[in-house]
Amino acid sequence: MKWFLTVVLTLVAFVTAFGDERKPGEHTLEGVLRAHPKFLYRHYIDGFGGGQSCALRGLEKLANLPEPGTRIRVNGTLGTERHKGGNEANPSPFSPTTYIYMDVRAIEEVGEADIALALAHRIAAGIEALKTKFPHLSDFSAEKHVQQNGEHAGFPAGSTNNPELASIAYFHGVLGERPPAPAAADGAPKKRAAETIFDPETGVRLFVHVFKGDSRGADPTPPIKVGDLSLHLYVDGPVKDDLRTEIQRVIDSVR
Repeated sequence: MKWFLTVVLTLVAFVTAFGDERKPGEHTLEGVLRAHPKFLYRHYIDGFGGGQSCALRGLEKLANLPEPGTRIRVNGTLGTERHKGGNEANPSPFSPTTYIYMDVRAIEEVGEADIALALAHRIAAGIEALKTKFPHLSDFSAEKHVQQNGEHAGFPAGSTNNPELASIAYFHGVLGERPPAPAAADGAPKKRAAETIFDPETGVRLFVHVFKGDSRGADPTPPIKVGDLSLHLYVDGPVKDDLRTEIQRVIDSVR
């Protein structure tokens, strides 16, 4: 029973901290709608918190129910149900168990832009936690340095011509740029490109791009796949290799 109490407390803490407009006594969950035909409940939601799932009741009363596999946000009242298992008079294929459920009042699909923004915020929160290790991140803020992409040149975010949905951009200790070398004479080595000048102790330039598809415009860099979305991670500066390794671990933790 101890494990169940831990799950309940974790779930309640998660939904209590989730900011939304709801009626008194209600909570909000955001995750993936699932369905199975042979269990104690027909629909449930998962993909939130620390891996919890929650049965959903009352969906048959709601219009325009999304397809299973859709990311959704649901409002309703939480409760628990105890299934005692079967007996000779009333056999059951299920062993005794206790599960969490929600009586759902409202349901809505979560758009790709919202999913991308939530992913960017989760990664940014992990980057912010690296401040104690990297003074280069002293001014980094998960709230300040995340932005959602919008329409560009008439193309909506997430479209083929504008695939980026959200991004993280941060600069610190960037002192300037050394201009390119003059054009080389015929037969001479190619001219040197412009070079960023960083503070040797705190300089960093950091980008995380969240987008749809396998490429972000003309950038040929292979993406990091996170579900149906893709990421490009760029780190430049004196500690670029160590910092990139740590941020990659953050990304791997949310995949």
